[in-house]
This record gives sequence, structure tokens and C-alpha cells, in this order.
Amino acid sequence: MAFQEPKLVSLDGFLISGLSVRTKNSEEFDPNTAKLPKLWEAFSLKANHLPFFMKNSEIFGVYTDYESDATGYYNVTVGGLTEKVLPEFSTVKIHSGNYLVFSGKGVMPKSVIETWLRIWSYFESYSECKRNFISDFELYRGDEISIHIGVTIESSD
Repeated sequence: MAFQEPKLVSLDGFLISGLSVRTKNSEEFDPNTAKLPKLWEAFSLKANHLPFFMKNSEIFGVYTDYESDATGYYNVTVGGLTEKVLPEFSTVKIHSGNYLVFSGKGVMPKSVIETWLRIWSYFESYSECKRNFISDFELYRGDEISIHIGVTIESSD
């Protein structure tokens, strides 16, 4: 599959409510310590019973509260759009700002993993945009994924 270059977009902030865990990439690479598969499984079992989640709603995987960079701890929240904080769920804010959008399509979770590998490779070699590690999110629509990475645009002055 030919990959598209990421697209720069500017977004207004919004809220996502759902279920959360704290993890880091080195834990997720080990099946014995990976928390994300269990988080997604728990969400799948509860999604139809969540008051803010409607059938066929878009599903978000949100990355926030980064300890440092791609090697440190971060929170992941799997959920859906909400207009208010729901105390019985984790509610996180997608911050307003610039995002680079990377797209993938195919069998999950393989296409998600492949898209994240492209993202990490992109930021290792590209200097005009830097990850800001404030909020990133995955947006799922059927077998398509869009991963939005929060960025700061470096000025060339």
C-alpha cells in the first residue's frame, strides 16, 4: 500500500470520555506487560452501555499526560465524544492546536502498529514539525484509522 504524506490540520479542542490506563511503549511491546489490548477489550464489552456512546459512533484512542517523550509513560483513553465531564469515566481533553494526520487502512491492530511505526520514523527524520506531547489521538472508522499527532511548527527565522 502506498502511504500518503501526513496532512497538517488545525483543530478546536473537544472532550472524550471512556476507559483509561497508564503505560509506556516498552511495556506495550511485551505481550506479558501490555495493557492496551485489555483496555480495548474492556471498552468493546462496555461500549454499547456507555451513556455517551451511540452505536456506530466514532471511536477514539487518546494519548495524554506524557511523562516526557515517546519513551516515557502516558495515559491512553479509549472512548467517544462527550460534551461534559462524566465522573464515572475518564474524561480527557483534546487540546486545540496543530496536528499532523497520518492515515492507515487494513486489518486491526496491524494497520495501527504500521501507522505508528511510520509516525516514529517520520519524527526521527523531519525537523519542521516537532511533537508537542500534549495530546494525540487515533480516530477509527471501520477498517480506517487516522492518527492525529499534536505538533509545534518550528519557525525557520
